[in-house]
Amino acid sequence: MSIFDESYEDCKCPPGSFFIAPDNCNTTVLSSGGVFVTADVYTSFRDYMLNSSSRVGGLNSSFSANIAGTFRPTLREMKVNLDKMKNVLILAVATYENYKITAHYLSFNKEFHTRLEIVVQAVRQGFLRNARYLIEELYHDYGTDVVTSVILGVRFERQAVVSSSTIMYANKTVEKLKKSVIAEMENNLQSSNVNRYELKANESNYIETDSVHIWGGPDFEAFASQKNEVCYRLELV
Repeated sequence: MSIFDESYEDCKCPPGSFFIAPDNCNTTVLSSGGVFVTADVYTSFRDYMLNSSSRVGGLNSSFSANIAGTFRPTLREMKVNLDKMKNVLILAVATYENYKITAHYLSFNKEFHTRLEIVVQAVRQGFLRNARYLIEELYHDYGTDVVTSVILGVRFERQAVVSSSTIMYANKTVEKLKKSVIAEMENNLQSSNVNRYELKANESNYIETDSVHIWGGPDFEAFASQKNEVCYRLELV
């Protein structure tokens, strides 16, 4: 029994959607912030474990990663049952911050915001050196008392959720599982999201967070890396 939404057409799942993929899904192409990301999809947990190429983390590969994911106790038992079936797919979810600029809230006026937008556009277009020059100008014009911190780059929050494409249960149980997985993912994303303009006692945060949802096997070794130069390789997401 394949479980997927009616809008899941030709195995193309837009960012922000959560589906359990059909068995015939091999590759999905996602778009996030103008960056196209591809990921391989393994039709079953057995295929994933037997795969030895690209260091995807299977038993026969050169690297093995913990892909158990984060589950509440109520979902953990369900996950164990899915693992026993040897017929599951892996959903890797990466949330990454492209930039984070923190400034004193009194400086968060229209002119300052416009200059931040220019920095953001430079980051989005991949002009990181230009973005750094623009930030240096911000520091020069406003000082460190106003611009308290700037982070450029990619910061990953990783999560792996195991789901199934063929579950031999009654429809009621299948729908319950689907809703549980969706709820789990939404809760985790909401808990990690920060409002774009969040006023605190003495600072304002300008943060944009993109969430990308991918079916299948990325390079889990790179996916687990804490090095910025590795995280910049967006094709690993």
